[in-house]
Order: sequence, then C-alpha cells, then structure tokens
Amino acid sequence: NRKKTCQDCYVQSYCILKSKDDSDMREVFFRFGSWCYSGKVELCHKISVADIPYVIPALRVQQNKLDFLSDISCLPSSSPFARVMEYAEQKQPYLEHQAAESETYLRNLITSVANDNSSPKGRHWLEEDASESFFEFTCFNDGDSMAALGNVEPFAAKIYN
Repeated sequence: NRKKTCQDCYVQSYCILKSKDDSDMREVFFRFGSWCYSGKVELCHKISVADIPYVIPALRVQQNKLDFLSDISCLPSSSPFARVMEYAEQKQPYLEHQAAESETYLRNLITSVANDNSSPKGRHWLEEDASESFFEFTCFNDGDSMAALGNVEPFAAKIYN
C-alpha cells in the first residue's frame, strides 16, 4: 500500500502506458479526486503533446471501459501506475511553483497581445480557450524519472488547490 497523497488539493489525472504490441490498445489509469480507475482503451498509435487536446476527450468517451481500482491512498505498489503516481506527487510542488511563476509573464503577454490588433488568434488562445491551454513539462532522462516514467506515453493532470 502507498502513503497518503496530497490532501489539500483536487487531482484529476490520466496516465497512458506505451503499447506493448504496437497496437492502438493502451493500458490507462484515471484518477478522479481520490478514486482510481484503470483498463484498456483504444487510442491513436503514437501520442504526442500536440495530441493532448484530442486524447483527453477520447479517454472521456471510453471511461466506461475503466474499472474502479482503488482509493489513491490504497493504490497497490504492484500496480504498473504506482511509481508514476508517486513520482508525479513528488514533483507536484515544483511544477506548481513553475506554473505560478509564469503568471506574471502570461499577464504581460496578454497585455501585449491585447494592444496588438494584428494577433486576434493569440488573444483568443490566451484569454478564452482554456481547453487548449496547458503547461508542458519535460523530465530529465535520469534514473528516477526513467524508472517511474519509462513506460508512460503520456501523463496529464489537472490540479486544483
């Protein structure tokens, strides 16, 4: 069993494992608050960051294929997703800090784009379309990240404090 995870925030996350047999069927983990679900779903052959806005809705449509696994506090260490979730939890404070630090930059960018009438599409992206906005973080290819994430393609999370 795992130690208790973040109690002061709400987490919704998806973890998609790489295909073992080069098929479109993938093992998926979905965390909804403290509830964890897993199962197999059909997704595109290779998933890139550009696919995230399309992959998440595709996962939502197939959530009925996922079975309840456990509460996050009881996620079995034998689960192929246990190390991924522990790693994500360890890195979460740093990632939150990086996202918060970008707020000033993004506010300045919004102001700059708002004053530039030649970029209405940029203004739309920055001000209105939250479904298309996300932070991308890349992990260093070190022993810890590879042990936890080597079989993952990709991991996505929404965290509300």
